[in-house]
Amino acid sequence: MKEILIINFKRHGDIFQMGRLISSLKNQHPESNISILVNKEFERSAELLNGIKQVYKLDRKQIISYKKNKIYSDGFSLDQFGKTINEINKSWDLVVNYSNDRISTSLTSYLSKEFTGIKFDSACNVMYSNEWAIVFNDIITSQKYAAIN
Repeated sequence: MKEILIINFKRHGDIFQMGRLISSLKNQHPESNISILVNKEFERSAELLNGIKQVYKLDRKQIISYKKNKIYSDGFSLDQFGKTINEINKSWDLVVNYSNDRISTSLTSYLSKEFTGIKFDSACNVMYSNEWAIVFNDIITSQKYAAIN
């Protein structure tokens, strides 16, 4: 049985668009367990998706409020982030970096050798899983209007 984690820290609409990806992964790996990691504010939307075993959440707002508030040590934000890391830190067979931002790329690098999207190598260089990852991350993001959604 394959354990798959999809990391998606994008906008609310991207949570629902992820449904096609989940369906495709289920078709390719019918016996797989698919879990997702999203921002806490999108948890209820993520729970509506079919084929998900578990929804993990990152409380981004709380982490930011600890970091920006001068009465709290930055350690509180690190502790909050660490709680999420401890929850998802297991042996994943595949990590899909759906959002491809700096946080999700760092988590992908930490959690799995097999990945889809981008991750960092040991020298912090960006590694692409395939040519489409280059197109979606470097080419489309530099265009004013994206031709592919």
